Amino acid sequence: MLQRGNIQIKTSAEGEVGVTLDALRESAATAAQTANLTLATDGKELQAEVLEGGQTVAYEFPNFANHFGCSYNLVRVSIAEPLYERR
Repeated sequence: MLQRGNIQIKTSAEGEVGVTLDALRESAATAAQTANLTLATDGKELQAEVLEGGQTVAYEFPNFANHFGCSYNLVRVSIAEPLYERR
């Protein structure tokens, strides 16, 4: 679960997701909240960055399911064992 102070999210104009993500990275509000994750979207594309370490992901929403596992890495969640192997 992400806490509100750990992420900065902003919507952008279509095609301006990268510019919006850059603005979030440099934002005084991001620094003030000590956010460690920024996320920008225009509803068609999503880009996110872990500020500590600079790991980024970028993909179009129709491909979200193919990249969902990357989202776990962004928020530092790991799955130790597959759920289907639990007994």
